[in-house]
Amino acid sequence: MAAFARSKMGAQVSAPGPGNQADSMNLIIQAIQTLKQAGLGLQPGSKLHSDVFRTISQLSRHLGGAGGMGPAVGIQKTMIGDQLKRTIQNALLQKIMGGGGQGQPGGGQGGAPMPSTPLPGS
Repeated sequence: MAAFARSKMGAQVSAPGPGNQADSMNLIIQAIQTLKQAGLGLQPGSKLHSDVFRTISQLSRHLGGAGGMGPAVGIQKTMIGDQLKRTIQNALLQKIMGGGGQGQPGGGQGGAPMPSTPLPGS
């Protein structure tokens, strides 16, 4: 009966992949930075101050040391690269779907003239 109920629920969610883990690590790095800023406003030596900085230390160990800033740079580069690829793909798709820019305002700016256009001096 339980197997029947599970089959009606649909596909199970798979384990998080590398992209999900990278996003989560980036969020943890941001949380560490927030905790550092908050810790500066706490009374040094207080229990809360000690716990905040102990938590920062424990989390940072899992992120490659140095406050986890190394992976953040790599993640940011990957995100920027992915965004650039999407922008180029979108521009190419728009050009393909729009007929290559012919007949559109500003479509004649830049680039070589079309073969059916006589060259100046012909």
